[in-house]
Amino acid sequence: MRLKRIPKISTNIIPNQNNGIVSKTYEFELITPMFGGDVESWKLNEKTPIRTQSLKGQLRFWWRTMQSETDCQKLLEKENKIWGGNIGKDKDGIDINIQAPVRIAITKQTNLLFETIKPKYKKESREISGLGENSLSNYVLFPVVEDIKNEITIKLLVKATFDVCVVYPKEFEPDVENTLKLWVLFGAVGARGRRGCGSIYCEELLKGMNSLEDVSKFLFKFTSQKIKGPIDYPNLIGAKLYATKNARTVKSLLDKYSEFRQARTKREGDTPGRSFWPEPDAIRTISSDYHQPEHPDGVWFPRAIFGLPIITKFNTSGSGKRDPDGCIELKPHTSDDKEERWPSPVFLKCSRLGNNEDVNLALILNQKFPDNMSLKGETCSKKLPTTANPNYQKDKKMIFDSDHPEKSLNGRTIFEAFADHMELKEII
Repeated sequence: MRLKRIPKISTNIIPNQNNGIVSKTYEFELITPMFGGDVESWKLNEKTPIRTQSLKGQLRFWWRTMQSETDCQKLLEKENKIWGGNIGKDKDGIDINIQAPVRIAITKQTNLLFETIKPKYKKESREISGLGENSLSNYVLFPVVEDIKNEITIKLLVKATFDVCVVYPKEFEPDVENTLKLWVLFGAVGARGRRGCGSIYCEELLKGMNSLEDVSKFLFKFTSQKIKGPIDYPNLIGAKLYATKNARTVKSLLDKYSEFRQARTKREGDTPGRSFWPEPDAIRTISSDYHQPEHPDGVWFPRAIFGLPIITKFNTSGSGKRDPDGCIELKPHTSDDKEERWPSPVFLKCSRLGNNEDVNLALILNQKFPDNMSLKGETCSKKLPTTANPNYQKDKKMIFDSDHPEKSLNGRTIFEAFADHMELKEII
């Protein structure tokens, strides 16, 4: 594809260069294991594991969360003014790009320490062996192994330091510094960054941010903004922050999250039984002639609030022989069927404050949920009613466990129940 740089662009896009150019280099430290992040999602480049291109994408995302613009075209123009980008095509159909006034480059990657895992995956039983006592929870590694579906080697980057050089017009200094701070607190490098992998630390950027109260004050100037109408992109306005100083390791934190997401009964021999969540029975209800549903919430999919799509595959052997066959995908529903995913608004993090104190954070961005969802599979294909959406919580139990009634909603939101399970307190 040919690109065309434009020699002249409108004055509302050209940054004012009169205040000079700022150049800064920051040193970052990797504080939780990283994997993936190369051109192929799950692969790790051992020579240069942290890519400048991926970093630019992260910074654009976190800059966008601070904005209050509801007009998508105006938001894009404002974004391009700082970070560069495509503004359309010329009369010959050639893409026209604006060169970014803010320049980012990773200039050094040192002290790289790797860990190797060789798991085995059994497709028939969906069992994984060989993960061992690695540095990450099996919860985040399972999709990687299942996606590849054979014997593989997974490389984790468990330690690293790297330098990032940032060059920008001085008028953009607040945007750049706030974006970098958000990235350090809640962003990541590599894959599964929203689930604690690839967390980073920079002492200079977090200088003076020595307590959860300091983090709260920093975020409040964004979360407290007023806006009219729904926000169609992930945003800090109206976001929630849950946190604790009693920090778990990333492995322990994600194991705790796995307990919440996968709560189920136990059969003899400690093998997993039926889910305490309503989704399997909701699918059974829609796909008639299967197991009699037991969950009281009916056709409701609360775990969709943590991101879509969700793929369900029933074990149809033994007592599950009357369950639906094949993979059933829960996804956003649009008339053109183009919207395949709705990214999770939850960022579950092991972070570090300016005083080197480790904390656990859960940032929940404000993000409009899809109007509808649909199920698609071999035995089930149907648009769902709005009452199936996770934010329809009237009279719902959510986790229906008679031995642990405290796990049910009991008047809480799904995110409040999640935070309570994770032993995190609301900060904002």
